Amino acid sequence: TVVLVGVNLHRMKLDLTPVWYQEVNLIGAVGHDVVNWQGENISTFELAMRWMQTGKLKTDGLVTHHFALDDYRTAFNVATDKRTHRSIKVVFDM
Repeated sequence: TVVLVGVNLHRMKLDLTPVWYQEVNLIGAVGHDVVNWQGENISTFELAMRWMQTGKLKTDGLVTHHFALDDYRTAFNVATDKRTHRSIKVVFDM
């Protein structure tokens, strides 16, 4: 299963042959919801956090830059100039 997370504001040219040929489940995710998961009503954000903490959801390579909160100006620059900095997700270490 592949989950496309976030919003892409540009039209994508994507060859879907590997998706159907390898019988891949492709899911797009933009927002969040509350779902019933194993008998518990839970926010999809909370569920994703649990999966990341337990290793069920692999995020290697998704976060490309870490910054201290005091470096917020640099962090915003890196986050908004993705081409120059090759950033995917920029986070603050708290």
